[in-house]
Amino acid sequence: MIKKIMMWLLANYFLTRYLVFNDDAATPTCVCAIMNQSSIEPLIEQEFPNKMGCDETGKLACRKLCTTLAEVTKQSGNGAQILCQQLMRDAIVTVNLFSKVCDAPFEHTGIQYEKPVCCENGSVCNVTTTQS
Repeated sequence: MIKKIMMWLLANYFLTRYLVFNDDAATPTCVCAIMNQSSIEPLIEQEFPNKMGCDETGKLACRKLCTTLAEVTKQSGNGAQILCQQLMRDAIVTVNLFSKVCDAPFEHTGIQYEKPVCCENGSVCNVTTTQS
């Protein structure tokens, strides 16, 4: 329980330090994306305003945000279920986490699920029972 609370506090600290939540279209963006191991197209994307900019500092801040959010989701114990609910289709996914700032290409964050996640009807399923 304490570990989950600490992860939540860490995520909130990072969000308030590096991000500004506003509707200004000119604000540089940070995008976190989940991609399948065999694909270069994002399965799921989440965009955040990023006050750190589009340079290397902005890239690092964005990568830290994406990896922190992934770690918090992992620690919650329901990351696979969240993935399946957001994916909205049946698939077997080898999850890889990517990030990008502004118009730069996606870069792998170094985070990859060890095992494939099977999604069927918005829920986690057994990998051996479903084909993609």
